[in-house]
Amino acid sequence: MIKATWATVSLLVLALPGHSLAVERQATDLSRSGLVSKVGRVSSYVDSYESDAGAHPSYGCRLNSTYQQAATFGGRPVERTAVITDLFDEADVFVALVHAWPVIDALGDSRPSNLTELLAHLKPTCEVAWDQLPNAFAVMAVVERGASAVVRFGLGYGCEAARGSNTEFDVVIRIRGDQVAAFRTAVARKNLGRARTCGGTHEWSCCLRWMK
Repeated sequence: MIKATWATVSLLVLALPGHSLAVERQATDLSRSGLVSKVGRVSSYVDSYESDAGAHPSYGCRLNSTYQQAATFGGRPVERTAVITDLFDEADVFVALVHAWPVIDALGDSRPSNLTELLAHLKPTCEVAWDQLPNAFAVMAVVERGASAVVRFGLGYGCEAARGSNTEFDVVIRIRGDQVAAFRTAVARKNLGRARTCGGTHEWSCCLRWMK
């Protein structure tokens, strides 16, 4: 089972009376551009960043998804990190991924029998941050008369030597019964494949006729 995680960012500033403290500021520009898809409580975006700190500039791009919970805090909806199994059945996700050639290539001789084993075998490399896979997705279209969806995965890189690289690929996954209404609403509101994604220095698509 894939478990969602919470992400919290904190900033602590310490002032020492009578002392001046020179702190090197890391100039990093984080941006979330455009909603790519929204299905029920799951929203997917393009996340990109640029940084001029360190010995050389750094930049990257990936897909990122959030889940809006029913609870609120200070009048605002509470969000957590979304995972692909918030929308699709674990077994169907496994079947789709295990037949995608970027995954086949990364698995090598490994033969996982379920999604948990698959994710455990996909170790992050310098070029591909495979650990982002459960969360780095967006829904691009509904196909097969509403029975399935084209899901795009967009992964960043795993080390600075591969900065700027990203991997993007599409798969077709059967829509889960309890999500049919949410997908119909998303189609009616044109909330699928709304924005351009990262592209991909390593790119593959199972479904070229559905590409936007």
